[in-house]
Amino acid sequence: MRKLLLLQLAVFISFTSIVGCGGWNQDPLADAKGLGKPQGKPDVQPEKPSLPADYILMDSALFKMVKEGEKIEVKVDARVILPDYTLSVEVRNLSQFAGATFDTATNTFEWTPQSGTANDDITEFSLEFVAVATKPGSVAVSRERVTKIGVTRTLLVPTIVEVSSLNPEIREGVTDQFTVKIEDRSAGNNPANYPSLIARNSSGLPSMAGFVEISAPTLDSPNNYSFTVEVNLSKAELTKSRSKLGFELLPVSKFQKAGPAQVVSYDVLNAPADVVSTWKTPITAAPGSKIDYQFLVMDPKDEGNVSLDSVISVPAGASLTCTANNWNSVLACKFVWQVPATAKGSFKATATFINASTDYYDKYNNDETLYLPISIGAPLGGN
Repeated sequence: MRKLLLLQLAVFISFTSIVGCGGWNQDPLADAKGLGKPQGKPDVQPEKPSLPADYILMDSALFKMVKEGEKIEVKVDARVILPDYTLSVEVRNLSQFAGATFDTATNTFEWTPQSGTANDDITEFSLEFVAVATKPGSVAVSRERVTKIGVTRTLLVPTIVEVSSLNPEIREGVTDQFTVKIEDRSAGNNPANYPSLIARNSSGLPSMAGFVEISAPTLDSPNNYSFTVEVNLSKAELTKSRSKLGFELLPVSKFQKAGPAQVVSYDVLNAPADVVSTWKTPITAAPGSKIDYQFLVMDPKDEGNVSLDSVISVPAGASLTCTANNWNSVLACKFVWQVPATAKGSFKATATFINASTDYYDKYNNDETLYLPISIGAPLGGN
């Protein structure tokens, strides 16, 4: 044991002597070129590590809905939890929202989407908020937040802006046309969204809506449309003289929004009918006899005022006269002729009759020429 301790002591003394005499170099790489201690600062500084976005707390609505023409507000709550950092918030795509503003003092976005913003019933937009935290000499921290905004169409009612070429009067038996212009700011240029025009009964007048036909719309300019309205009375029987009738035109959008109705009224005038006569078949008489024949000329609809306008022709020595009776639509007439003894064959009396409206201010006349036949047979008692 004693020998072992003496041996260890001798080794320790020898090691101490070597170190103290400089025989042991403390840096084993001191003579190695390019190794050992750094020879200078590196050319490129290492990048500072970025800070996570979680250091910014940010909140806003995930989704908001607004109608065209109404104002929407979206407020962003944001703060940074790193000391000495300054936080700012902006809207990255503000230019995509026409007329929108963003108040950086309150972090509030305001926007009023105008009519036509929505391309469909609902159009969705992405509002992109960005919060940036900065500190001099330090790495900036940013965080993003997106709010979806749904813009719905403002279902504006269509409006009749013009009714043109409308005659104040219309007569039975004729057709009239006029143009109606409609503005519908919900429709756009898509034919599938064009408005319609409906004819319906008027609450204040006897209706003639059943005689109205309306064409398909044509596009005049964006959101403006024209309709051709036809009133067809070619087979109508609506009045005996003059009557005020009408209907309403109702503009209706593709989205079933009805605008104010426009009342259309006409003074409907009677169309006097062609007169008819009880003298239909030939009067048969013998030579030398006298014809004294009474007949009637009348309005078959019992609406007009019938009169004799002129006698165009009668056999020589004959006369045709008429006398109005208590019924203006019926005219009593008489044909008188002393038939010559030498007469034979067929003859006719020709006269023009007028059937006029009973309305004092209506000067319309229906002229009708009647051909009244006469047949002269063999003399009485002859073979």
